[in-house]
Amino acid sequence: MSRLKNYIILILFIVFCNLLIAQNNSEIFLTDAALKTPQNFKDVYDRAFGYNEIPVFIKSKSEKTVVLENGYADYRIKNPADWTLIENAVPYQVDVVFTKYPWNKSDWLTNYYDLLSKRLDELFSIDPKLNNPAIKWNLVLQTNCKSEDETRTYFHGIIIKYYIEGEKKPEVTESEKIQPELTFTEAEKYAFKVSAFMDYLGGVTDPGVYNVLSRISGKDNSIVVMDWTASMYTYSAQAIMWHLKNLQRSGIKDFAFFNDGDRKQDLNKIPGETGGIYHVSASQMDSVLILMDKVMQMGSGGDWPENDVEAILSAISMHPEAKQVFLIADNNSAMRDYELISKINKPVHVILCGVDQLINVEYINLAYKTGGSLHTEDEDFYNIGESPDQDNCFLFGQHKYRINENGEITMEMSYDRFWYEEQIKYLQKPEDKKKRVKMPDCPQF
Repeated sequence: MSRLKNYIILILFIVFCNLLIAQNNSEIFLTDAALKTPQNFKDVYDRAFGYNEIPVFIKSKSEKTVVLENGYADYRIKNPADWTLIENAVPYQVDVVFTKYPWNKSDWLTNYYDLLSKRLDELFSIDPKLNNPAIKWNLVLQTNCKSEDETRTYFHGIIIKYYIEGEKKPEVTESEKIQPELTFTEAEKYAFKVSAFMDYLGGVTDPGVYNVLSRISGKDNSIVVMDWTASMYTYSAQAIMWHLKNLQRSGIKDFAFFNDGDRKQDLNKIPGETGGIYHVSASQMDSVLILMDKVMQMGSGGDWPENDVEAILSAISMHPEAKQVFLIADNNSAMRDYELISKINKPVHVILCGVDQLINVEYINLAYKTGGSLHTEDEDFYNIGESPDQDNCFLFGQHKYRINENGEITMEMSYDRFWYEEQIKYLQKPEDKKKRVKMPDCPQF
């Protein structure tokens, strides 16, 4: 009996230890496995860090910032005491500073993931408390270097921002970055790269997004949220191209890419928590070009619905000062998180792609409920649902819609077919009377 008792105690002890290890692992930023074999955890590193590009890093003059130097292509920290001798310091942000030379990290002589993991391993050996997911982690790349000799003169190291225990935690920022405005010469260079990207994917057969933005420009302080799934690359890239061609009147401050959960399995996609959303400043075109490829590589969409609303809410939370949102959306996809529209507190101007005849009623509701507008290649719809008749119905494009008792816009199909047929007969030329009239497709949304 005593042997059985000892056996049970041993089992309970092992379970307790495993729970303790699991708890500790959940409280660290990077596991030992990720630090020792970074090539097996590339996705972990890509997701864990904020990403910024700057011309040249300028050391902060803040009293609550510690600058730890590594040196070019080195992982050892030259001045660890600058951090370890500070008493009661609470770190809240860490920026890891590299130089971006060569431009493509696959051409770096020292592997990027190996060097980053070694620098972090060295940092955590100096102070294990820094291996903390509560800290904001940024990767900062300097872009002005044009040769390896020049690169060696740049700063390479780790910036720790902190406050003293008992003080108020400062605001978290993305990095010590400078955001110069694009010049027209630079914009043309980037526009050429965006054009090459679209040509690589088969070229632009429908310039609707570019044309819509040309018609409705002039909205300052805007965010563009782009469906970056397989069928939408060349549509959404037109927004970037338009911005580069119209810098003076663009008003676009930021782009948000969404790919509906990276490569997450469809069964694991939860409305509002699907992920695969990436943000970048419209003035940081190097970063925009990188994200165009990165978000594509991270995932191409998966199933039919997309996480449009989650992406909009994420963009607004990143930029609460924005006045409105432009959404570039696929008319042939539903919104996975449609029920979350009520949380949007900015006007959403929907630029709808792939429209044949019927417009996806979910996007009509998105524009209607947020006080925005809806745009196709040929038509612009403002004041949606304004002045309905006594039955709460109104005409939208070529179809009749109703605002129901729940405040939802729905299509009135019976009237719609009659109305459409009569309009076609009225508009037909004599020589067209023998031609077959194509009726609108039944809605699938």
